[in-house]
This record gives sequence, C-alpha cells and structure tokens, in this order.
Amino acid sequence: MTVVNAVILPLPYPIGFGTFGVTVSQLPALLPLIGLFNFTVALYTIPLAYSMRRAIAARYRLNTLHSSP
Repeated sequence: MTVVNAVILPLPYPIGFGTFGVTVSQLPALLPLIGLFNFTVALYTIPLAYSMRRAIAARYRLNTLHSSP
C-alpha cells in the first residue's frame, strides 16, 4: 500500500492530491504517517469484524467454513 500511495499521491485531482500541494519531496514525511494510520485502522476493524461474524453466526446458527473455538 505504501508503494501505491507513493505513486498516487503526487498525481493531480481526482486521482491524487498533487493539485492540493502534495509533491514528491513531501512523500518521505507522509508515507510513515499514512502507514501508521493504515496499521491502526486494521487494529480495530479486524477484531470488530471477527466479533460481528461470531455474533451473527451465533444468532442465526449459520454454518461457517471455519469452526469457532
């Protein structure tokens, strides 16, 4: 994802943010922040999705591919 951000961010709007002043020279400072943001999003969305799947499967007695512990 970091490589995609490095390529896309300097491009002009509507694909990137180059129109709004993001340049290639600013990317080394922005990419670690974007990576940290993506990491924190995964930290709360993966457990949330897992718990929602368990709650829905228990409520509706769904057959899942993986057995629950």
